[in-house]
Amino acid sequence: MPIEDTIVTFGAFGPAKIIADGGSQAWRLWLPRARECKYYIAAQNQSPLPPLDAKLATEPHQSAFLVGKISAIKKAPLDKSRWLIGLSEYARVSIPNFWHWRCPVRYMAFEETGIDMASLQWHPVSELPDPEPDLGLTFEAARHGLANHYHVEPDRIEIILHG
Repeated sequence: MPIEDTIVTFGAFGPAKIIADGGSQAWRLWLPRARECKYYIAAQNQSPLPPLDAKLATEPHQSAFLVGKISAIKKAPLDKSRWLIGLSEYARVSIPNFWHWRCPVRYMAFEETGIDMASLQWHPVSELPDPEPDLGLTFEAARHGLANHYHVEPDRIEIILHG
């Protein structure tokens, strides 16, 4: 039985966003399995997308468009409950009708993808620095959150800290 060494995702972001982010995010992964994978394949989801995402989904629906070498699996910067699949190198591919599974994340053997590894032209991906440590809730963030909850302007919220 072939070794499942590849994470394949079906997502809304195209190659420019994935490369700019240093990898693909924010996925719910089975961490022990994901950390064993060496390769990543992105397939495009063009299903009803919010307007912002629609501008970033640049490839044909269900097509595989990017193969990457996984460098790290780390917390996604914008959603700490999800994961970023960090890439060290990527190669562009164009494989129509590649995606036909139900869940947006699949683990499989690279040899089962039908992609010829020897034909890929690899390019480096610049790594993003690790996100700054979470220093907790700031006064400004709390002020904005409370203002949003109570439907008032943030300057109407006063926070007093007793030490």
